[in-house]
Amino acid sequence: MKSVPQAAEFFVLLEQLYVFVSGSFVHARWIEMQRQLYPTEQPRELQHLRDTRWSCRYVACKAVHDRLLALLQLLTEIESGANAKRAVEARALLSSVDCRFVLMLGLMCDVLSKTQSLSVMLQSATVDFGAVIDLIDVVRTDLVESRSQDARFDKLWSDMQNVCDGTGVNFDCSDDGDRTTTTSRPLPRKRKLPAHLSDGHVLETVGSRPDTTTKDGFRQNVYLPVLDSLLSEFDRRFGSSHCDVERYFSTYPN
Repeated sequence: MKSVPQAAEFFVLLEQLYVFVSGSFVHARWIEMQRQLYPTEQPRELQHLRDTRWSCRYVACKAVHDRLLALLQLLTEIESGANAKRAVEARALLSSVDCRFVLMLGLMCDVLSKTQSLSVMLQSATVDFGAVIDLIDVVRTDLVESRSQDARFDKLWSDMQNVCDGTGVNFDCSDDGDRTTTTSRPLPRKRKLPAHLSDGHVLETVGSRPDTTTKDGFRQNVYLPVLDSLLSEFDRRFGSSHCDVERYFSTYPN
């Protein structure tokens, strides 16, 4: 999903959160914070994105999703702490965990959960070839339906609004019908090239990013491209024939 900039940036931020929480002082507070907020549950660890396997990324996303409230409270506490370096880092991370991050977190948990059972089956010591073929068809159909059925996206949007409400994240993305929020927000000033570069050849535009601040903008510029990228990767790995799957088995580590 590197072809989708918002997805690539999301996983970079996820890794930065892991690195920050892994520090000895912060990690001790992370465990203590979870024990305070979830006294009947075992503390969870954030996951290092050591590779690009779907299963690894799903586990990393699920850990943050399930402990988002504790993570936000931890960053808020450290932001106001006496250690200047940690405070600056916590403030930067806290500002990045906005409603678009929460939407992306929900999206990744949703789509990667669909491939998780397949990943587990492929890593089993005893692989049932017929069951894998059936599961591949089921997973692909589910991904296609997620892309084509508006109700799937509407549920994701509504669920993540509830997550933001429950964790204190300001949901400043507007629904399609809420034009007042969109039109009243001043548009970002377009960046210009320096005067001494005005006669040069522009190889890449600056200051222009797809809209992700509205429901339709997020769907068109993030949700659909992520699903398209995942479907493309799914087809590349498995293809449509049993031979493609069998070839994948020979290279996939058990």
